[in-house]
Amino acid sequence: MLLVVSCDFDNEKVNTQKDTIVTKGRTFQTDMYPDCWINKFTLQKAVVHTPPYASRIDPAFPFSYGFCSLVEDISDTIPRTMLVNFWTLFPKTRINARLVMSIDSASVNKFWTSLPLMDSVKEASVWKQLLCKFELPTALKRGEKISTYVYCPDKQEIYIDDLKVIFMN
Repeated sequence: MLLVVSCDFDNEKVNTQKDTIVTKGRTFQTDMYPDCWINKFTLQKAVVHTPPYASRIDPAFPFSYGFCSLVEDISDTIPRTMLVNFWTLFPKTRINARLVMSIDSASVNKFWTSLPLMDSVKEASVWKQLLCKFELPTALKRGEKISTYVYCPDKQEIYIDDLKVIFMN
């Protein structure tokens, strides 16, 4: 079961180090664990929040840069909560974009859910920080992969930067 708590900026101080995964005693950064980052080809330098890169979603590829890892590589214990903190820029408002959380086993998708971002982004062409929370399914097991990324079924141009994923037990 998924419990959606929020998908908007939280005034709590959140470390915004670029492209970071934090979990009990373990931090995954782009340069340290390159295999856990997906859709790297969406990175570009033209429109960024924090240089040098940001992910561009467009009609040709509606999925952003994201995170994917086996449960056992995230933590020694099964995580129960995933927080995703990132900055986004919508060149126009009312774009149907969603933050996705997916759990896969081998080649089978076991669980997929998403949070709408449209209502959290009120201004066009202004970077907006979002903090989203997913409660992970209780049936989560070792050997399964957890992924998160932004998906834009409208196939509109949007940008994602400073992605941070935090797992908690």
